Amino acid sequence: MHALSEDALQQLGLTRNEGLVYLALLKLKSALAGEITAKSGIHRRNVYDSLERLEEKGLVSFTVKNNRRFFQPAPPQRLLELAREKEDKVEKALPELAALFGSASARESVIVYSGVQGYKTLFEDILSTLPENSEWQSIASYRIAKIIPAFMEFMHKKRTRKKISFRVIYNNDEYGSFRAREVSGIPLTKVRLMQMSNQTPAGINVFGKKCAIGLVTDTDEPIIIVINNESIAKTFGNFFEVLWKQAKPLGKA
Repeated sequence: MHALSEDALQQLGLTRNEGLVYLALLKLKSALAGEITAKSGIHRRNVYDSLERLEEKGLVSFTVKNNRRFFQPAPPQRLLELAREKEDKVEKALPELAALFGSASARESVIVYSGVQGYKTLFEDILSTLPENSEWQSIASYRIAKIIPAFMEFMHKKRTRKKISFRVIYNNDEYGSFRAREVSGIPLTKVRLMQMSNQTPAGINVFGKKCAIGLVTDTDEPIIIVINNESIAKTFGNFFEVLWKQAKPLGKA
């Protein structure tokens, strides 16, 4: 338990010495620096340094009795306040950080992801890239939903909450028809079926100024290529529209 507490304190930004001093004070309730040194096992000079930094963080206070400083710990709830303060600072910095990320992303034309986590990252990118009341176009790969079905369901819930419409074309085979019926019941979703020469190993997604090509290897290892280029995304969007006109609505295929 002691090791677990030390780790938690370090996760909140305390140094190892600061954590040991604070834990010692929690046990001692009120103590002189020498008593803290004996309890924590830290050199006396380091104890004084740690106490000073803990005071700055509002985790330690002291009272003077007979010209001697007795240190007391702040309640552990103060740690939650520290965590919230860190979160507030990050939130305030987010617009500037997002602007920096956006400018870097604009220069980056191609990004490659791999693995199941890569597909999850792609879907998160789609949902964060598209504004409310926009559209996402997709030519579905028959293998993606088989690999991450639970996440696909979660992703569609987030999509509908953001009011992003979804048009998707599935291969007109047994599994494609099954997925089409399953997805057609989701709000803001339009589905069509198209007879393709074979089960499509590649999925294509067009979203805003980006497009993504997803491939699944024979070992079920996804590879995703995200292209951040408005002209290329428009070309893929036009390609999608051509296929959409050729594809048949569910029930008429």
